[in-house]
Amino acid sequence: MLASLEQIHSLAPIGGADRIECGKVLSWPVVVEKSKYKNGDEVVFIQPDTTVPRAPWNQFLWPKKDLDPNGGRIRLRCCKFKGQPSMGLVVSPQFLSRKFEIGEDVSEDLGIEKWEMPLDLGNGQTKGNFPAWLRKSDEHNVLSCPRAFYEIQRRSCSITVKMDGSSAKFSLKDGAFQVFSRRLETVHDGGNSWSFAATKYNLESKLRELGRNLALCGELCGPKLNGNKMGLKEPEFYLYDVWDIDNQVYLDYHLVEILSEQLEIPSVPLWKPVDVFRYESIVELQTEIDKCKYRNEEWIEGVVVRPIYETYSPALKGRLSWKLINTNFAAKHL
Repeated sequence: MLASLEQIHSLAPIGGADRIECGKVLSWPVVVEKSKYKNGDEVVFIQPDTTVPRAPWNQFLWPKKDLDPNGGRIRLRCCKFKGQPSMGLVVSPQFLSRKFEIGEDVSEDLGIEKWEMPLDLGNGQTKGNFPAWLRKSDEHNVLSCPRAFYEIQRRSCSITVKMDGSSAKFSLKDGAFQVFSRRLETVHDGGNSWSFAATKYNLESKLRELGRNLALCGELCGPKLNGNKMGLKEPEFYLYDVWDIDNQVYLDYHLVEILSEQLEIPSVPLWKPVDVFRYESIVELQTEIDKCKYRNEEWIEGVVVRPIYETYSPALKGRLSWKLINTNFAAKHL
């Protein structure tokens, strides 16, 4: 859900600012015009890293020199005002085409789309779309569903570093080996980063030795992949999930780690050792994450938190697994 009808709350002043203040929508911090809203007001909240079409409700986003009233789309980014992070955009619900309920998705109504960096696959390097038996990787941001934070409390969990790159999946199903980018199946001939990684880690042979219908899911990082913020010299693959194709389930954490070691494939690094989740608030966890960097001294993208045993989340209406983004990373890159 990229945009929804919500309520704004926790409005508070920003030091040194006379015209703006900070509020929260769900758990997202948002900077708004001072005194424009009061606690409990209904607002449309649009998440960062989305794109919006030019429309009457967002003219203030467009450069004044752009005179085309119908031209293009613009990407919503995270930013800071007087040092205060602002993640997302709040606008009046008066521009909606009909009455919506609190929490209802309004993305389609306003034409909101997810922003995705173009992939450098090369000419003729795509074969088709995702098959029905494979899942795309789209981790929920816990700021959009704070209840999911509390669902994981007191559970044994893994907290892993979110590696900054592009999603990659390598599958073996009924004898056929396939390579997938975030949204597409790619040609496996060495002509793109995904195919390069499959060869580098000898993934086809390793999957065939297992003799099971599985998909290795992870993050592909390196040159030409989302800006290569980690400063790698060649593509590197970090395993974070294994999808059991026959049973249509993700394997539990310890089974993924066993396969990672058995197949000699690096897994995403743990942020902290596996333990009971003891954080009392999102703010407490956010404060720690915001201090962390990759080995090249760039801010980490964030962390992914999930229980070590696969668990259903009533809040997320699916798998209990969520991410929290480093606000310094967001302000710089999102």
